[in-house]
Amino acid sequence: MRFAARQYAIMERAVTMKKRSTRFPVGILAATCLMAACDPAQVAVVVQLEDAEGAPTRLDDIEVRLLPYDRDAIFDSLTALAPTLRPEYNEEQRAAWDARNQAQDEWRGAEDRWNTLRDTVKKLTDELAELNPAMNRYRTLHAEYTRQERELAQAERTQESLFERFDSLDRATAAEAEMLEAQQREWDDEAFRDVTGVIAAKVEASGLDEAADTTGADGVAPFEDKDVVPGTYWVHARHRRTHEELYWNLMVTLARGANETVVLDESNAEVREIF
Repeated sequence: MRFAARQYAIMERAVTMKKRSTRFPVGILAATCLMAACDPAQVAVVVQLEDAEGAPTRLDDIEVRLLPYDRDAIFDSLTALAPTLRPEYNEEQRAAWDARNQAQDEWRGAEDRWNTLRDTVKKLTDELAELNPAMNRYRTLHAEYTRQERELAQAERTQESLFERFDSLDRATAAEAEMLEAQQREWDDEAFRDVTGVIAAKVEASGLDEAADTTGADGVAPFEDKDVVPGTYWVHARHRRTHEELYWNLMVTLARGANETVVLDESNAEVREIF
């Protein structure tokens, strides 16, 4: 514990020294900021993924942040200084969680098929109601209706069976997941207790401010009303999927008067499992 404390103190002193080394006289700093504000950098961030056919699909309502520090480096440093390792799933627990996720995917696939068949049967029912039973068209549609109704009944039984399997696995893993989550929260509270102060020191040393925007229907976070001072930033965003999260933390240097477009996609994202 004392060793970790010493290492943490060394890091804190290094941050303090960096702050002092980058501190300018007030008049010079004000003039520098004024010049930068007159000619800020323009940046737009696009968030897009590929659909099933490989075509780019842009995502809306994704919060994008420009951070004047590397958040990963900060958390990695604090993690390295922690006296114990962060609690994680063991191999047996991971296997159980993977089985639970696979069962969930199979159930949802069966549920999608059941919904599709149900809609088809309803359309056939509505169309048959408009026809004369003596018509050839009616007899043809009725035969199709009978076939689809049998498939719907089978799909419902399959969906119910798969849900029962998923529900059983979900309940079996839930208790361990909640216990591990509580242990991780406790570990995080201890290991990252001073992260706010470290970040504040990094921001002050950079001489820059954080900026945030959200992607619109076009998948673009334009930062139009933000005065982005030229400098080095990390573009940070997250996008959650069923069993995983896409995580972005990309460094970008914005020159004065530049007009930059940053594209966040699967090629530059880190894929993180969600338990």
